[in-house]
Amino acid sequence: MDDTNSDTYKYLEENMRLLDASVVIPSFLEDRLMGFIILGDKISGQIYTIDDLNVFQVLASQAALAIENAQFYEEAKEMQDQISQAEKMATIGTMADGLSHQINNRFYALSLIAGDSIDTIKLTDTTKCTAEVKEMIGQINHALERIQANVMQGGEVVRGILKYSRKGDEGFDALGLNAIIDSTLEMVQFKVRLSEIDIIRNFPPDTPKIKGNMTQLQEVFFNFIDNAYDAIVERRTILKEDGYRGKITVSASPKESNLEIIVEDNGMGVKDDDNKKLFTPFFTTKTSSRRGTGLGLYVIRRIITDTHKGKIAFESEYKVGTRFILELPVAK
Repeated sequence: MDDTNSDTYKYLEENMRLLDASVVIPSFLEDRLMGFIILGDKISGQIYTIDDLNVFQVLASQAALAIENAQFYEEAKEMQDQISQAEKMATIGTMADGLSHQINNRFYALSLIAGDSIDTIKLTDTTKCTAEVKEMIGQINHALERIQANVMQGGEVVRGILKYSRKGDEGFDALGLNAIIDSTLEMVQFKVRLSEIDIIRNFPPDTPKIKGNMTQLQEVFFNFIDNAYDAIVERRTILKEDGYRGKITVSASPKESNLEIIVEDNGMGVKDDDNKKLFTPFFTTKTSSRRGTGLGLYVIRRIITDTHKGKIAFESEYKVGTRFILELPVAK
């Protein structure tokens, strides 16, 4: 550079000193700048020669090729992951198509048997039965009702797998949050003692509807309520606090083109060490491996982010509670 007094020269000189650099060789691939090779002074103290610079330029060109190859490898790996995921979903779809009819036939048979048994119990004259027998009949009737409800839910899960494994908006409708919660509570009542907790809905009646798949969102809220109930029972058992009562609060408010939904409980919460693992497949915080497979929250995240193109996050404090924050697209 001829003009050593120019602002550009002074700027370059200042930054070269900050880098402690004697030579900076740009690494180009055609017209794309891929990086720089920055060199300090020679150990010998000698000045870099034209031959030195020519060698460095060759090295810079090789480095540009190496960088491009590395980028190509990363892009190819990402593409392969996407292809692999698509193949898995296609496999699930094929399996679900083939098995759903057979599975639903079994569910239908179980539902008929349970329903007939319930009707038989209702028609049975128990007036001459002892109190112990009446109690036993009541327990059997309750168990049959649970079987019938879970059979119905099983059929919905099979249909949900079919819809989840297919691309597009099949099975998507404009859904009200109250309708989702109501239908979920109908299913979860056979697993959770709703009389022991408070379910609070903290959103106005005119809350915007969301675009979603009812079966899948029922699965999401079923898991939220089920997990919250277990956390509430755990806190009640361990902390033994006077006046403690479990509470699950569902709040909602518009956020740009989405509806932000917060599901919050005052259960036991999650320990800090477990926070990062919560959405990991097969990880569970439940005290017995028989209580949970560790797939629930992993599947929830996939339903929210992949199928519904939404967002999900959570916050939790041990011995205080947990909150899940969802964002789902508003129906147009």
